Amino acid sequence: MKLDPAALPSDIVNRLLAREAWARDKLAAHAGRIFAISVGPATAGFRIGADGTLESWIKAHLSRLEAGDYAALLGYMTRSWAVTCFADLNAFCTALERCGFELLKAEDISWRIAPSVMHVPRVTLAFLTRELLVRRSKLTTVRWGHVLACLIAPWIGVGRPYFGYYLITARKR
Repeated sequence: MKLDPAALPSDIVNRLLAREAWARDKLAAHAGRIFAISVGPATAGFRIGADGTLESWIKAHLSRLEAGDYAALLGYMTRSWAVTCFADLNAFCTALERCGFELLKAEDISWRIAPSVMHVPRVTLAFLTRELLVRRSKLTTVRWGHVLACLIAPWIGVGRPYFGYYLITARKR
């Protein structure tokens, strides 16, 4: 079974809806509509299916996502987080060769590390609960940016044509 981070929120809700026909019937009356759930500056969007189940709005529209749109989302994430940019695979491999390395393999390991990313929403939600409800703290713009970047990160990973985690194997010549 392949893990699809884009579908995770809707999959969880759909598991609950599978047991409740009355809830699916109520939602089916609103088929095709898109709605969002917002927590602070973070928003998750969903589309209601004809059968009353939910589909992640991100997943439904990812196939139409253009490189410029993805770059804008990635840019927002990196401006809000400690990582200011991500490496370009081709440029990195070229730089290795210029420095006297022979590239042996560039292996895409994105789906193997996906389970480690799945803790991010839980940790982020726990952090928000502790800060906003327990401590009643006011988050600074920088801290809200970090929270938003953490929530965007799994969605960034879904953009398979544009993003990946790679294991690079090279040998010094």
